[in-house]
Amino acid sequence: MNTATHLWLTPAGESQTGPHSTSATDRGLTVMITATLDHVTVHADDGPGSALVRCALGDLAGPPVDPFVAPACGHTWTHTSTDEPGGVFTLTVTHHWIATWTGGGQSGTLTTQTTATYPVAVTDHPITLH
Repeated sequence: MNTATHLWLTPAGESQTGPHSTSATDRGLTVMITATLDHVTVHADDGPGSALVRCALGDLAGPPVDPFVAPACGHTWTHTSTDEPGGVFTLTVTHHWIATWTGGGQSGTLTTQTTATYPVAVTDHPITLH
């Protein structure tokens, strides 16, 4: 416990971060929209003081090169999830997107979010030295 846990996107790359583009045409008017991930927020429901972590896009690229260095995007579990319902905490991850659009001689920017939850079992495994 009390160890910082690194968080990252799997798989890292355009499939997770964009840009994702699409267009649609109706009665001669074509609108194109492109969405790109701006940042991610992560919230763990592991009790009082659990903070919302804001992770910049560059900090989500993949597993840490050195797992012993404090994470740029991470969370520190202060206790196990053993006594929680189902033996897990819920990690809520919100992807914050910026979408730009053009069509009909107009353009603009929109923001949107997608949210997913993940069960996370946090256990404390003792280390036995021989």
